[in-house]
Amino acid sequence: LINGARSAGTLYDFNVRNGITFQGWGLPRLPSTVPALLAGGLSQTSGSLLMFDQSPTNALATDQSHTWTVKLSEEAQGVPLRFTLVWTDPPGNPAAGIKLVNDLDLIVTNLDTQAVFYGNGIPPGSIFNAPWSTNGPPVLDNINNVENVYLAPPLATNYSVTVLARNVNVNPVTDRTNITYALDTVEIR
Repeated sequence: LINGARSAGTLYDFNVRNGITFQGWGLPRLPSTVPALLAGGLSQTSGSLLMFDQSPTNALATDQSHTWTVKLSEEAQGVPLRFTLVWTDPPGNPAAGIKLVNDLDLIVTNLDTQAVFYGNGIPPGSIFNAPWSTNGPPVLDNINNVENVYLAPPLATNYSVTVLARNVNVNPVTDRTNITYALDTVEIR
């Protein structure tokens, strides 16, 4: 639902560091969340929606990562592109300042220009990510268990999408030593 949501209006943005966050990730929009393509089945390798759900094959321990490549058609380069990473996190210590127990990072790289986009790196007043300025360290989100990269057209042809386990302390599934996650990619029409 998060990946298919739309901004509630021009007064709102998706910056997660704002003191005022009235809209969250926006209004759910079912046609974007479950496109007509799904009527024929979901593919993990092609189509306007790609999903990698939580599974043991996606499990990560600290400092491990998984990377996928996404190739966009000429038609897809003219519409916004969204990547959403979510994971189940166990309850944090109530006395801790940051409640997030496990920290995953979503990193999207434009392979044509080498521009790098980090999850939730959306500047104030914007609904799209800005590329990382290599003049300083990347601004990483270590507070939320949802990370988004929203890219505005015109888009490039090739992207890599990496899920990096920056810090995995406790798996919410007690019989496992690593964490699983879900990653959605969608071309917005």
